[in-house]
Amino acid sequence: MISKESAKEFAIATAKGVISTMPAGGLVAEYIGLAKDRAASKIMQDWIALVDVRLAKIESDLETLADDEFFYSFLHTATLGAMKALQKEKREMYANALVNVATLNTITDEKKAVFIWQLDKYSLVSIKVLHLLSQDNTATKVFNQNMNVQNHVYARMRNFDDDFITYVTDNIPELKNEKSFLYLILQTLFIDGLIEKVDSQHMEQGAACAKKRTTLLGDEFVSFIKLQD
Repeated sequence: MISKESAKEFAIATAKGVISTMPAGGLVAEYIGLAKDRAASKIMQDWIALVDVRLAKIESDLETLADDEFFYSFLHTATLGAMKALQKEKREMYANALVNVATLNTITDEKKAVFIWQLDKYSLVSIKVLHLLSQDNTATKVFNQNMNVQNHVYARMRNFDDDFITYVTDNIPELKNEKSFLYLILQTLFIDGLIEKVDSQHMEQGAACAKKRTTLLGDEFVSFIKLQD
């Protein structure tokens, strides 16, 4: 029978397994030897703490999960992803997904399996863009007031996507002056079916550029990596 402790121990064993499979030899071996006691150990402890908190949320269902091969496999996959994640924010998303695998019945197991792969694929900033686009902020002041262009002559002088770029960079500062990178992220999310097509030729101006742009699949992905209330 699976228990909170056995699940946590499995996560620990998997995390240690990830570390042990790293290549060794020469300076690489020396670095890995140091990293095991420093960077890797800190990441592992952080992940175990996140798993511990999340498992407490589904403790009453652990007995049912004892026969759930999908959950057991997902714990392994989530641990592998978390050990590779550069930021704690992304490790938290893996931990949230772990809970949602067991509790979020509105998303099929097939989609959950794809979503965990996509979580590994996307950078943290890509996920921030997706999260921003999953919100309808047309009625709120979440962007620079200069975006609301009243002068139509001035509006014609602006690029169609100026307001959208400003909206995104006001909310995600690390994308400032990274227009090409932003559109690469948008193209990837569109191809994966998570957002509607966004391009500079078909872009709203003013507050309209802050409308919700995610598809149903995109909404499900955002829900999957979020800690549910």
